[in-house]
Amino acid sequence: MEGIDEVHSDQHGTTPVDGKRYHVGALAKGLAVLSAFSGTRHELSLKEVAEVARVTHPSALRTAYTLAEADFLVRNPRTKGYRLGPKAVSIGLATLGAMTLPEICEPFLVELRNSTDHTIKLGVAAGNDVVVVARVVSRHHPPSVQYVGARTPLTAGSLGRAILAWRSHNTVAHQHEGDDRPPRTPHSLRGDRLKIELAETRRRGYSLNNQGVTLENRSVGAPLMDPLGGVAGSINLSASVQRCTLSQIEAIYAPMVVETARRISATLPPAVQGGGDLP
Repeated sequence: MEGIDEVHSDQHGTTPVDGKRYHVGALAKGLAVLSAFSGTRHELSLKEVAEVARVTHPSALRTAYTLAEADFLVRNPRTKGYRLGPKAVSIGLATLGAMTLPEICEPFLVELRNSTDHTIKLGVAAGNDVVVVARVVSRHHPPSVQYVGARTPLTAGSLGRAILAWRSHNTVAHQHEGDDRPPRTPHSLRGDRLKIELAETRRRGYSLNNQGVTLENRSVGAPLMDPLGGVAGSINLSASVQRCTLSQIEAIYAPMVVETARRISATLPPAVQGGGDLP
């Protein structure tokens, strides 16, 4: 299907058309005003709306008034500021509800990869394993061997332990006791060392892996929490042991991974498609 800025067919035949003829200025301003709101900008004054949306103050006033009439915005009578209204929220939730977990996470994973130049992965629990369901590789350094579809024990690395640490103690004990697979590397955690690491993971909010899956990589992971408090999955950042010490992973990259996981979690709908346990 050809775009409107390429050709236009009418009763006089096919003729070139300037796409600007179809531009609706008022609609564009309305969309710019709605786009001014974000996860970090919940409420904006008219002045702030005008600045962020890059429209004049009179235009911001008229647009915000119209959007409030249609329930896309609501006005706070105490602060005089504006917030997204029920219609805008319902459209957003409906859109998210139709998206799978990898689709929701993709722009966040790409952003984190771009800001760190390390490989970023998304994982989902599958029984006693975690499965990589999305991966954004480093542009300048060889990625880890964990490809999309790869399965590793939940206990083995940061991707799995970021999920396991938020499960009940009984569930963790049952899964660990039923998993008699040999350690992946000499650095894999077992027994009391694993229990201590899971407790530490929950306390600090992120998991660490020091060559527990492969001898070539270290990583840091964080859980993705759904609105009901369950773990929908996890993300991690993986780096070569030749590029990063464990201290550097924790000091530099752990806060970035945790913040990215928090931002993703804030967007997740209940029972997100592709989240939770895979068969």
